[in-house]
Amino acid sequence: MSLYNRFFEKLSRFELTGKAVRVAVSGGADSVALLRLMAASERDFELFALHIVHGIRPEGEADAAFVRELCEELGIELELRFLDVPRFAREHGLGIEEAARELRYGVFDEYTRRGEIVATAHTAGDVVETLLFNLARGSGPRGLAGVPRRRGNIIRPLLDFWRKELQEWLKSGGHGWREDESNLDLRFSRNRVRWMMIPEMKRVFGSGVTERLRREADIFAASSEFMDNAAQRLFEEAEITAFGDILVFDSSRALATRWGFGEILRRCFERFGAPLSGFDFGTAMHLHELARTSRKGRRYPVGAGLHIEVDGKLLFVFTELPKPREVALDLPFDGELPGGMGRMTISVEGEGVRIPFDGGPLSLRPARAGDRFDTNRKLRRYLAKKGVPRLLRDVVPLLFSGERPIYSPIIGKLNSEAGLFNLSLRYEGPLSKIEIAKSNHHSRR
Repeated sequence: MSLYNRFFEKLSRFELTGKAVRVAVSGGADSVALLRLMAASERDFELFALHIVHGIRPEGEADAAFVRELCEELGIELELRFLDVPRFAREHGLGIEEAARELRYGVFDEYTRRGEIVATAHTAGDVVETLLFNLARGSGPRGLAGVPRRRGNIIRPLLDFWRKELQEWLKSGGHGWREDESNLDLRFSRNRVRWMMIPEMKRVFGSGVTERLRREADIFAASSEFMDNAAQRLFEEAEITAFGDILVFDSSRALATRWGFGEILRRCFERFGAPLSGFDFGTAMHLHELARTSRKGRRYPVGAGLHIEVDGKLLFVFTELPKPREVALDLPFDGELPGGMGRMTISVEGEGVRIPFDGGPLSLRPARAGDRFDTNRKLRRYLAKKGVPRLLRDVVPLLFSGERPIYSPIIGKLNSEAGLFNLSLRYEGPLSKIEIAKSNHHSRR
């Protein structure tokens, strides 16, 4: 099969009909080949080009001029973007490679957010280099998957093609490209992988080693996709409820395996929008051991402001806990509990749980040290014996009549003794799911 036909077959898998597709063209052989191949395809999508001047190389203006002429030849609209990578690297303490990538993908995101598809010219060689680079750096199975064919609205149609065959195809058509001398600079670690590590591997394992590594990356990609799907199912099955900045999990499910626990924590970082820097497999394994073996209610930092706490059958992952405060209530009451804990409606008449009431002033607040459940029992100790975890004892408000606790959104009615009056109370919210999970600890309301 010709290179043309192979490319068109690969391209058809991306389902680009009716889309606006913008090819990132550096001027190098890979991106020039990608633009020419896409321009020659029998396309049913709009085609545009993007060239980014990174502000690193003095040849940047000449590269931009080359890409401009190429797009004029092909009749493709071009947009030029100018970046100051060295300055960004200095300001953020990054290496040039890392800074360039971060800024470049920031530009790509601008286009994808408005619905465009961005096509980059990564090749099979980039897959192999990324696999080896990440293996040496220690990035886990996701890194060994190499370069994904598609991530959101960013596609890479050339991952099954080698740089050499693309260059030969361009030469056969009399097409030129720009050489980036920085690709030969051994100060960059990726270039050392390309020009030192891979040639040595070919000498030791034979010339077919790169193709075998590329296939291995495909296997890692497929297994990583499977693990991601399994991890997402585990997260959804283990999650009991969430409110405010607190996620609540079934601890037996969440802690069943070390890997699954790490994946749950990873998704907690994503849920809270926290950076994953510093969170790795070793950290997850250490936390898993602590969570399984430490005493009830022990709290541990995870990183980026996240904490975990295991208390019996519940595992909590949280950032900030609601600050306890007292709220005075007037009847009838219909309002939201603090920290996203749900809604409570209280009236003298109406539907709901009937709560004995002695006519004292009503208020909502968490239990404090010194509160009594009755003359013989302290309130916080009573809640603990009922199976309410320490974290929830600290943050979940109870309904008080004067100094007497009469209702808990987790336990329900706190006193069955008759009162002067009865209140009708309804609660709806995430704490109800905790009650269901803990139904063996107390009577349902």
